[in-house]
Amino acid sequence: MKKIVILLIILIVILCGLSFYWLNKIPKTEGIEINFKGKKFNINNFSNFTFETIITNRGDEYSGFSINEIFNFLEIDPKDITEVRFSSKDGAYISFSKEMFSSLYLTFQEKYKCFRLIIPIDKYGERWLKYITTIEIK
Repeated sequence: MKKIVILLIILIVILCGLSFYWLNKIPKTEGIEINFKGKKFNINNFSNFTFETIITNRGDEYSGFSINEIFNFLEIDPKDITEVRFSSKDGAYISFSKEMFSSLYLTFQEKYKCFRLIIPIDKYGERWLKYITTIEIK
């Protein structure tokens, strides 16, 4: 019995250490890089964007801005865009076609100091993405 308790304590310490390491490994947000037609833009100041309250299908409430705000800020006509691809720090990415643009929102999560893509119409958040670093506009 003592061996099992000691083993469990060791496992808990290892898990706590790994959690601490993971949270500290994620660098602080320095903005989002946007690629459009071979040009790169870095947006570090989001005070120009109109933040709004977003309520998901599950009833969760977030404060964020529509991806269309970025198009407007960079003076990109949405008619010239066929696809938007979001990439995150952990290597994950997801792409969306023009039909989804009105449902894409970015929120800033204070806890993780990162931007997160949310889609309020998703029931389970299966297409949400954390730690957004790059947006490719095609």
